[in-house]
Amino acid sequence: MTNNSSNTNKDKLNKLAADNSIPSEIKNLISKSLSRRTVLAGVGGAGAAVALASCSSGGGSSAENVRWANWTEYLDYDEATGENPSLVDFTKANGIEVSYKEAVLDNDEFTAPLLDKLQSKKDIG
Repeated sequence: MTNNSSNTNKDKLNKLAADNSIPSEIKNLISKSLSRRTVLAGVGGAGAAVALASCSSGGGSSAENVRWANWTEYLDYDEATGENPSLVDFTKANGIEVSYKEAVLDNDEFTAPLLDKLQSKKDIG
């Protein structure tokens, strides 16, 4: 990569980081020099937290634990701590523990044995 294209990329990142319509979690990722994979993992983690939060019923009882199966290497992982920072942050912010498994290798293979339970709105374990 040439210096000129490197400066252009930095300018683009600085503009994105200054954009007020972008959530602060994403801005923090943009403002750092991160790999594409790390950015995607962080965005996926932030999106997952939003998705989990949007599933709440507002006034009903709150979940204390969420079971979550995901694709392998899809969520951020800190080798030093052995934890997923996005999940740690989610638990700190919401008080909801996450049981996380990297169990999805193929969508069809993963969902096939669960379809009947999903369609009848039963717990899939």
